[in-house]
Amino acid sequence: MPLVAHGAIMQIGCVVEDLAEAERIHSASFGVPIWTRMRDIAFSPERTTYRGEPADFVIHVSLGYAGSQQIELIEPVRGVNLYTEFLERSGPGMHHLGWIPEDYDAALDEARRAGLAVVQQGSTKEMDFVYLEAADMGVQYVELMRPSASLSSRFEAMRLASQTVDPS
Repeated sequence: MPLVAHGAIMQIGCVVEDLAEAERIHSASFGVPIWTRMRDIAFSPERTTYRGEPADFVIHVSLGYAGSQQIELIEPVRGVNLYTEFLERSGPGMHHLGWIPEDYDAALDEARRAGLAVVQQGSTKEMDFVYLEAADMGVQYVELMRPSASLSSRFEAMRLASQTVDPS
């Protein structure tokens, strides 16, 4: 089995049908004290592919921290994508483990050489990302991310803010 990512898991990603309900459940179950919700994140076919084809879709995202572990909740809104595929096939649940590799391009090249299928890939003004098929590794997908410096700073601010809130 190829080594896809090195270092600590940065993110546990879940696909959900109802963001508010998922936030409530994850807060109660895992002690996530606060959430940062981002609505109507649009991915354009010029910068995003799904199963090798241009993709046009919208999602809502909510980010929270259980300790230092980022939890990402994704609610598909419009369009066909890896998240709608997952919901149709499996229902809501854990979708991916995410890493920020030291060298994103090298990690992606290594994964491709190892024969891992790229199932969704794209870039926004804040981040490059790729999802790799990983069912043989015990998780549906692995996400590799290359966030901008400003997004990395926001992630850190969210993490620190969550540690100042009493989850009880």
